[in-house]
Amino acid sequence: MSSPAYGSQRPFEFGRAFTFAFEDPDWIKKIAIGGVFTLLSALLIGVFFVMGYQVRLIRNVANAAPRPLPEWDDLGGIFSDGLAPFGASFVYGLGAALLVSPFFCMMAFAGPMLGGEDGGAAGAMMVIGALVFYASIFVISLGLWAWLPAVLLRVALMGRFGAAFEFGEIAGFIRRHLVNYLLSLAAVLVASFLAQFGILLCCVGFFATTFLSYCILAFNVGELARLDAGR
Repeated sequence: MSSPAYGSQRPFEFGRAFTFAFEDPDWIKKIAIGGVFTLLSALLIGVFFVMGYQVRLIRNVANAAPRPLPEWDDLGGIFSDGLAPFGASFVYGLGAALLVSPFFCMMAFAGPMLGGEDGGAAGAMMVIGALVFYASIFVISLGLWAWLPAVLLRVALMGRFGAAFEFGEIAGFIRRHLVNYLLSLAAVLVASFLAQFGILLCCVGFFATTFLSYCILAFNVGELARLDAGR
């Protein structure tokens, strides 16, 4: 995976993902601003800034910047950086919806198609259809959740939208770093769980801690990129 200049060859710093932000003297301001944009994601506009910030954080970590949290002094540039990963996520989400649509149709039309037959058979078909539908949603959503961080990384390092669909390169990167990649995903789950406690701060803290969990994800995949021997 080619990229801009990569940093040192120190080992993968899994634990630092939970502490690196606090090493920055301006971490409160940076995370607070990120929390505001996370809140504004409900209006869509904030998503571009959050994803653009992740892109810049990934690049900083990949290049071994001592304080990788980016500044918020270039909002236009951060917004632009978020366009490609957002577009890629949208395309992947649309593809996932198309994959589950046949199962939805099976569930929706099983009852009417069997309406004139035995009610038990119609009910059984609807139950089976519902189980298959929700199982397909779970499996596809899980796969998408595991795949998209590597897509975000690829787009961040290549700087182009098409990189999101270079499936061989993305799969190869995951394969080369499978254990650490899975650990990175686990770290995001832990961070997302801890973010729920931000609700105790009148919800304001929730958005800041949620944004911090996004930063933890970006840090970890950036660390893997720094070490990637296949770049």
